[in-house]
Amino acid sequence: MTNKKYLIVIDMDSTLLTDEKTISSASVKYLKSLQDEGHIVMLASGRPKRSLIYYYDQIGLNSPLICYNGAYCFHPSDENFKVTHFTFPKEIIKEIYTDCSDAISNVMCETDDKIWLGEPDEELSRFFWHDGLKINYGDIRETLDEDPWTMIMKDTDSARPDERIDEAVKKHKGYAVRYWFKAEYSEIYFKKISKAACIKRSAHYYHIPRKNVICIGDSFNDLEMIKYAGIGVTMINGVDKLKKAADIVTEYDNNNDGVMRVLKSILEK
Repeated sequence: MTNKKYLIVIDMDSTLLTDEKTISSASVKYLKSLQDEGHIVMLASGRPKRSLIYYYDQIGLNSPLICYNGAYCFHPSDENFKVTHFTFPKEIIKEIYTDCSDAISNVMCETDDKIWLGEPDEELSRFFWHDGLKINYGDIRETLDEDPWTMIMKDTDSARPDERIDEAVKKHKGYAVRYWFKAEYSEIYFKKISKAACIKRSAHYYHIPRKNVICIGDSFNDLEMIKYAGIGVTMINGVDKLKKAADIVTEYDNNNDGVMRVLKSILEK
């Protein structure tokens, strides 16, 4: 095993998590061993805190946690680590929804304890862990009464991005849109906020040089961190754009311990 100290940042869905949203016992054990050896292991996801903390505790991590693709970054047990937290003004959210409502079939906004949802959505429920939370159903222009932490839209055409969504979002300076699951869902975000920004701050906090930062992901919201990393890794099941930006593409996918296997190949040279 290498004597260098690495900052290892891992995306969750379709990267560390299997399609069944679990982490194998072998991967849990291996990631624990990396932390025990002095490496910093971080999770970075579009997921909220309430769903990430379950996996964080399962592995037994002691590191910053990147939620909402960098809009919320904190350390669960280190008060000296400065919290990053961005919210979206509800007035702008309602304007975006109005301007592109014909291009979307559903919309969701949330904080860590409240959800505003046009109508039930099984995929979003799996990803955002709605269980136990009050869900406010209906038109968000009428129900949304707080500044949300995220806005997710389900597109009417899942085959390709809809230009009307881009146009509605880009009317607002500093805002942009990215897509999940090919083009089925779109997410608004601040251009200045990303997983990479939180990773850069974390590397500085732990005095780890950029060349010793390993980032592993699979989708468009991982692009900035893959480009920032000293060693950028894309899952074999990842999108082509990310594979082109990566230094390494894994041999195994998320259902076959692809993260653990590639880390072993990097760290045990």
